[in-house]
Formats: sequence, C-alpha cells, structure tokens
Amino acid sequence: MEYPQGWQAKEGNRPHIVQKFVGNPGNGPAVLIVLTVTKIPFGALVSDQDLTQVLYDDPEGQLPEGSTMLWSQQTEYDGQPGLMLMSMQKAQRSGISLTMFSVNHYVVYKGRLILVMCSYGGADTVFVNIADPEQEMIYFSLLATLIGNSIILMDKW
Repeated sequence: MEYPQGWQAKEGNRPHIVQKFVGNPGNGPAVLIVLTVTKIPFGALVSDQDLTQVLYDDPEGQLPEGSTMLWSQQTEYDGQPGLMLMSMQKAQRSGISLTMFSVNHYVVYKGRLILVMCSYGGADTVFVNIADPEQEMIYFSLLATLIGNSIILMDKW
C-alpha cells in the first residue's frame, strides 16, 4: 500500500491494528490511515467469496454504532472482490464535539479481513476555518480512493 510523501508510518497502538499512517494537516482536520488484518475465526468453514458476499449484502453492518453510511460500492483490490464504503460519525469526547469521515476499503483474502480505513476529521471547530468544506471532502475522497488503488496482495504474485 502506498501513502502520501511526508506522512509518517507508525506502529498500530491496538492489537488488531497492523500499522497506521499519519499526515500533518497543520491547523486543519486530522488525516489518518489505519491498516488492520483480522483472521476470521470461521474462515476455514466459509469461502472468501461467501464472506465477501456478506460485506456486499450488509455494508452498514461493518460500521461502528452511531455511524452513518454515505455510500458504498463493490470494487476490486488487486483482482480480489472488495467493498469501498464512506461514512460519517459524530461523537463527543471530553466535552468536545467531533466529526469524522471515513472511506474504508474491505477485502477478504485467505480467510482474513483486510481493512484500510482512511479517516478525515477532528473537533468541529477545525471545520470552521475551511473555505470550501465540500471541496476538501472531494480531495479527501480522491486521496482515499488512490490509497485503495495501491493495495497489493504480495503473496498473490
């Protein structure tokens, strides 16, 4: 997977997060990419195709509670069927209102769920300083799509 120059690759700080990539947005919203690879416990009993179909049938089921799905589409990653989904989540933490947009790339491969989550957001106050928030979202969505297009399943080749 490729990520923008100038971003830092860091170790994931949770057991299921393999790696994360962090951009320095200055005073704007934070941008974060998180890569997780989760072994599916019943993967030996169900095919990758059947598990992918579950993603297709219930894309909203992949989102955390309180998230709103904005759109989803079936796609391919390195020739494997997958799902791309955009969502928005609002939350309160320590008295601060937060808004987070995410474009998630899901692919099931060899009994594992691979998720590349591209997130953009922060405290609601950071969005006030953006001259054209709609244009910013278009840029973020394009960046997240380019990152998804860079996914390569190395042992496939």
